[in-house]
Amino acid sequence: MLKGYKKLKQQFVTVNWNKSWKEENQILNKLIEQRARYNSDSVYDSLFQFRAQTYNLSFFYKLLLWVISFFGFFVLLVKYAFAKRELNVDSYDVAYFYSDTIFSDSLKRDKKLVFIKPNDGKLLPNDIIFLLKTAFKIKFNFSLLSIALFRVAQVRYAVNKYNTKDIWVNMEYSASSGIVKRFCHENGLVISNFMHGEKVLSLRDAFCSFDKMYVWSERYREIFLTLQCKSEICISNPWLERQINLSLFKPNSICYFLKGIESDVEIMILRELFTQLEKLGFSIELKDHPRQNNTSAKLDEYKVIDNKTDLFEIFSKYEFIMAQFSTVLTQAWHLGCKIIVDDLSNKDLVFKLMERKYIFSLERENAVLLSTFIDSN
Repeated sequence: MLKGYKKLKQQFVTVNWNKSWKEENQILNKLIEQRARYNSDSVYDSLFQFRAQTYNLSFFYKLLLWVISFFGFFVLLVKYAFAKRELNVDSYDVAYFYSDTIFSDSLKRDKKLVFIKPNDGKLLPNDIIFLLKTAFKIKFNFSLLSIALFRVAQVRYAVNKYNTKDIWVNMEYSASSGIVKRFCHENGLVISNFMHGEKVLSLRDAFCSFDKMYVWSERYREIFLTLQCKSEICISNPWLERQINLSLFKPNSICYFLKGIESDVEIMILRELFTQLEKLGFSIELKDHPRQNNTSAKLDEYKVIDNKTDLFEIFSKYEFIMAQFSTVLTQAWHLGCKIIVDDLSNKDLVFKLMERKYIFSLERENAVLLSTFIDSN
């Protein structure tokens, strides 16, 4: 059941490449009109983010998700209600989730940060009352409520143990954002979200809601405004503060970052493209996706970089960083690396990226399309 839930959830927290942005934008406009009928309570931002994410799910899958989440809600409720209450060990300025690499040094400076592990959580009686009140507002949508319970328990744990008032998260894709924001406000907390990966126009991130939303550039600010992000949007790019030695790379070397879900057709095309690049004098090495790390086995004639290798070490070792669509491309580009956008192994994806305001849909220094790169060599 858990595997089924994860697979189902993955469908609506992933960009829906089967739909064009034109189609998704029509859905977004309908939801914006409906959202306007509710008051400004951020709980309803969560409700509409969930509706946006699950808009294309069939009734059967929505029902299945609700049933699984219903039981999951009570399992989590018991788990966190009876979890040991951690005593306050020390005071911290910020409790954060995910990774501190997504925060710029200027924001972290002079702040004492503590990391909250994914399984850390606690619920107090007042928190349960809050969740029950929320359940009434969202008409007992347990699919949404179970996600919110998990996040609320994490925040409560952080407040209890570390006496923090500032919460830093990376959950713009989580429909629970508005509910957690409401919980934070009722408990005197401030919640800030940090963009942690590449963003394009997508229903997945519509209606996300925080006190502050940190994005990498004005381009991403425009994307989140279009998606009805209910937050003060601030620009802060942690990658611009990093420095790597770009003089150490091996000439004519390319590191290709796999996205992990390449089809057999894409693999076949990639093999042909790599052969063509090798004939032009370039060496190719591969890097698997951290969570989908079996794709390189289909291209076993090429050297694969260990997934534990530091990303910045990779950036400094290769002359070119190449991928179809990856956060890595944007990170490498901001660090001054030469990047190649693979527009040949999946031409449909490239077209969809361009209409969704992908950062490399416009011409940029040190960035080139693979088709152009091959023609110029």
